[in-house]
Amino acid sequence: MRKPFKKTSTRLIVQYLFIVVFASGVLIESAFSRQSNVAFTVNMNNQIKIKNFFPERKDKIIVRGSFNNWKGTDYELKDADKDGIYSGQFQISSTLIEYKYVILPGDERPTANDGWEQIENRKLTLRRTQLNESKSYFNNLNEVYPFKVSLKVEMSNQIVQGNFIPKLKDKVVVRGNFNSWYGNEYVLLEKKEKDISSIELSGNSPSKQLEYKFAIVSTKNAGLMNEGWETAPNRIISLENRFKELPVAYFSNQQSVVMFRTRIPQNSKFYKYCTNVKNKTAIKMTLNGNSEIGGPMIQDSIFQDVYKLVLHFENTKNKLTYSYCILQDSVAEIIIESKKRSLIPTERGTMLPIVEFDK
Repeated sequence: MRKPFKKTSTRLIVQYLFIVVFASGVLIESAFSRQSNVAFTVNMNNQIKIKNFFPERKDKIIVRGSFNNWKGTDYELKDADKDGIYSGQFQISSTLIEYKYVILPGDERPTANDGWEQIENRKLTLRRTQLNESKSYFNNLNEVYPFKVSLKVEMSNQIVQGNFIPKLKDKVVVRGNFNSWYGNEYVLLEKKEKDISSIELSGNSPSKQLEYKFAIVSTKNAGLMNEGWETAPNRIISLENRFKELPVAYFSNQQSVVMFRTRIPQNSKFYKYCTNVKNKTAIKMTLNGNSEIGGPMIQDSIFQDVYKLVLHFENTKNKLTYSYCILQDSVAEIIIESKKRSLIPTERGTMLPIVEFDK
């Protein structure tokens, strides 16, 4: 027997539809309430002054944050009136956002912190019923400090070590917080004094301290030690005082570097000793009453019968007595020793003339 159709009251149907429509409306209203209008504005003028941002190289400034998974380039700011202030207005679905500004270099050069601001995440609570504005300076740098100094660097110690070769057109440049530690445009030139390069440097520092380092730039030597940078800590000058000319600095703070060289030709009676794999060519030194052995010496890459060794002395003004010697390597015993010679190391690098190994 067929079961009768169960009737549902009209009132219940209306109530059901009302609940569905109401719930949908709440969801739609909630979704729309999360849409906020945000205007980002960032002042880049000081970044231009410290050479961290170059409009002429088509650098861009974008916003990345919690609302775009901290990636992408969609939120790009523009500078329509070319006043160094970049802005953009966007719709963002959120109530609280964290974000940072990022520089995208137009010439694909390396940038500090990969272009990101080096500050804590910026935060902004959004309101749907009004325009949300964020006005700031990139990296919160709202002031820079102009400077003008004269820098000099002594390069003879680097020349002796083969780190700096003027004949190959190697250059020494200065980089620092005034140019975001990048670029080769500030070249020091040798003018009056041999092996001393100088520059009249002016610009803007992001702090009351000018920080900088010298670096070697070479087109011939791609394997420069420390990528050409000084190994010494950053050089720092307080800008509270007006500096006109600074004293001569030594690259990497290295002074009193000496290259010792001796020749042992094949027709020399000492040749068989230095070519024995069990022996080493070295230098016996006496300084301030203390004797020690320096070495081993290495063969010159061009003159195979020349042995050389570079040593660094701690800025001594005392007389150094030295002799070339051949050691029995297993026991470091001197087999043959040349006649004694002497010198007084100076602050400048010294490349001694090649002398024949003799007794």
